[in-house]
Amino acid sequence: MPIREFHDQKNNITLGRGEIGESYQLGGILNNQVQSEHVPFTWSVHAIDQARGISIFVISEEKYLDYRSQLLKQTVNMNPSVIRSSLRSYMEPEDYIRAFAESIFGGKIELEATAQSPTLYNVNLQAYYNNLSNLANALANKEASFGYPCDIENLTCKSYLMKYKGNKANQNYTILAAVDFEGFEMHYQNQMSNIFGFPGMGFSSKPKQAASSNVLGHSNSEIIEWGSKFRFLMVAPEQSEADGARDFLKFINTFEMDPNLSNQFNSMINQLLQQQMMQTAQYQAQTQANIAGNIYQQQKLTSMLQQNSQSISNGIMDSWNKKMASDSRISNNFSEAIRGVNTYTTSDGRNVEVGVSADHVYENQYGNVYGVSGNAIDDDILNKINWTEINKK
Repeated sequence: MPIREFHDQKNNITLGRGEIGESYQLGGILNNQVQSEHVPFTWSVHAIDQARGISIFVISEEKYLDYRSQLLKQTVNMNPSVIRSSLRSYMEPEDYIRAFAESIFGGKIELEATAQSPTLYNVNLQAYYNNLSNLANALANKEASFGYPCDIENLTCKSYLMKYKGNKANQNYTILAAVDFEGFEMHYQNQMSNIFGFPGMGFSSKPKQAASSNVLGHSNSEIIEWGSKFRFLMVAPEQSEADGARDFLKFINTFEMDPNLSNQFNSMINQLLQQQMMQTAQYQAQTQANIAGNIYQQQKLTSMLQQNSQSISNGIMDSWNKKMASDSRISNNFSEAIRGVNTYTTSDGRNVEVGVSADHVYENQYGNVYGVSGNAIDDDILNKINWTEINKK
């Protein structure tokens, strides 16, 4: 069977490619909404063979945060800048996969068998493990840089293949689900944590128990980030089970996200992390400047932070949606609706590109450039952190 490409026809964007027969009709959709801190956009593709009744689906990455203590959950719920779609209690892989399969099949299913997954994720498991480890360590380093050291625990990468049976409208179906499951836990070493960049909202960390589990989701860590890299599903009538299974297994063994899209995905993750660090630095400077105030002043500060955070969040999403609605040009098969940038000139004459979501751009004393969406940083704070605002070219 040939290697065929999947496209979002509306935006003329290549989403991925894999080995699939010519009898299948292909389609795809790009969703430009941020799903979580580490998933700046999502997409899905499908391949349908109407003659045999076989349907194959691929859903892109999704990541969730599970805050384990009640105080943590309350604190996060009070912060308006939290990405709500990223909040979800941890699910065991088997339950997560079943829920995914039932949501697409549209009915109850029963597990029949499990097998070794042939996805490219599983074939290149060490590389994906290294990528997730690098991301987790970057988060730990960021937390440590703000004075909140934490340990990464139970880093997990595992690909599952499940076979289910289901019935709809008196027709028996075979359902195959392959899910590349991954996640890790964060345990804070100090008594106070800034909870992924939310300063001034610390919580008392429980003492770490000696008998903490080494299974993801079962230790005494404060935060779990979990989800999947890719999710694959095949639905076929019983009479087409053999054909569907053969095509599905070949497909998931070859399917990969488009390299240009993957590069942009990773670039946007870095941009989101930089923006979050900038916000954290701004909030901490403001908090320290008012730390000697009385309770009334502290309440005013909290209100100001919430309003600023909401303004920043609204500004990011407003700029993002306007950009997605207005861009139509294509560059290297990737829509400028995602890769839009503006050019700024630094103090030493360099031209640098910064995402269009940035309303203000600053340069530090080392020449590093940061974009900030929403309100400008106060002059007093700029002086303290030694930043200078630069202008568009």
